[in-house]
Amino acid sequence: MEFVQYRSGMDDEGRRLDKVLRILFPDTPLSNFYSYIRKGLIRINDKKTKQDYHIVCGDMICVARFLNLSRRNETTAKTSESLQQQDEIPCVFCNEHILILNKPYDIPVHETGSYKGITLNQIVLKKYPGTGNSLAFTPGPLHRLDRKTTGLICFSQSIEGARQFTELLKKHEIRKTYLTIIDGRLTDDLLFSDMLSKAETSDKSAFYTMIVTDEKETAPENAKKAITKIHPVASGFYEKKAVTLAEVTIETGRTHQIRSQCASHGYPLFGDSAYGGTRYSCLFLHAWKLDIQKPNALGLPGSISSPLPARFCEFIKKYLPAVDISLYNQSLEL
Repeated sequence: MEFVQYRSGMDDEGRRLDKVLRILFPDTPLSNFYSYIRKGLIRINDKKTKQDYHIVCGDMICVARFLNLSRRNETTAKTSESLQQQDEIPCVFCNEHILILNKPYDIPVHETGSYKGITLNQIVLKKYPGTGNSLAFTPGPLHRLDRKTTGLICFSQSIEGARQFTELLKKHEIRKTYLTIIDGRLTDDLLFSDMLSKAETSDKSAFYTMIVTDEKETAPENAKKAITKIHPVASGFYEKKAVTLAEVTIETGRTHQIRSQCASHGYPLFGDSAYGGTRYSCLFLHAWKLDIQKPNALGLPGSISSPLPARFCEFIKKYLPAVDISLYNQSLEL
């Protein structure tokens, strides 16, 4: 019997064989794998094994050729014609552990119930499949950005990258700074500290989160603390309405944190009509900079920033002419 061989890498170490097979061949039912393993059609190092065998780096997974199983990367390749946007996603930083992209406007990270088009995750799987140190590891986003938020988003390229980056976030050793346009004239720095939780409503047009502004009050059980700092850069006018360009630094990463907190405190984001902001053709919220504590095991620079989208630059030039846009419109690695 002829077998196709797949060598495991260091990122497969310790994983169960059935779990690795499920990721490696996603179109095959898990029950089929159990049958193939029992019959010796799937082996380890050319020897019969059990489904709960734990992979060792360098193991050879042998699969009977006549099973004709379709690998994950082959499945992805079949849909590659529809991924024409992949070359339009600028890469800001990439090494064996971490990939950082400058996300465009109006493209979601993952497929959602209301969106069935191309996602950033699909583009990454096609263009940046990882280091090759694993049969089963799949690159994935390490934090969230809303569909209409632009800027820096980080993807794992290895299991170690995912673990180390998550640890840096937990220890608050990565600081995220956004640029946004808010309604109103703001002259002083602000600090928001609230409890956020998802609104219990079936109304899709309602707020995605609700805010308990008084931390002493009894918050819902699923509420989480959110801390946001606002630093005004310059103010101007849009159709006689005051607007402010602001740098926003978050100490926590909650869903819709910036949008909901700013709206709750009287400064909704310009263009964010879902949260009470001035209606406009787009939302201006850009994940501008990451400051990373050094040294770190991932080889990340101390600071990375991404240039603003063209429409953001055009708005600033027209309605906030006092701003030196060159300070914000360049890639930076230190």
